[in-house]
Amino acid sequence: MKRLALAVLFVAGTACAHDSSWTQEQFDWVQRRYARNGMHCCGPHDFHMVTGDYLKWRISGAAYEVEINGRWYPVKPGQVMASHAGDPSPFGDGAILFFRVINGEPVIFCFKPESLY
Repeated sequence: MKRLALAVLFVAGTACAHDSSWTQEQFDWVQRRYARNGMHCCGPHDFHMVTGDYLKWRISGAAYEVEINGRWYPVKPGQVMASHAGDPSPFGDGAILFFRVINGEPVIFCFKPESLY
């Protein structure tokens, strides 16, 4: 029973670990992100740079949309990442999207278009 408990703790701990190629600065920056609606952007496991064929973004009318695997999804105004003056992205000026696929559908937590800050 003790071994099972230790195994569960080990798996739970590693599931939340960030990519080992990330710097501590990148990990800490992601952990400090919030959307304009006050919700936390979640963590490194939900973080995606918007590049290439997998993810794209555009402005449609007065709103943002993101393309995930060939399908466009609206970004609600409250899901746009809050600006953090004096805390620039260690990932550069590219667009960033925090989302997770739940029941086969992407759930968007936060979005930062290119050069927002």
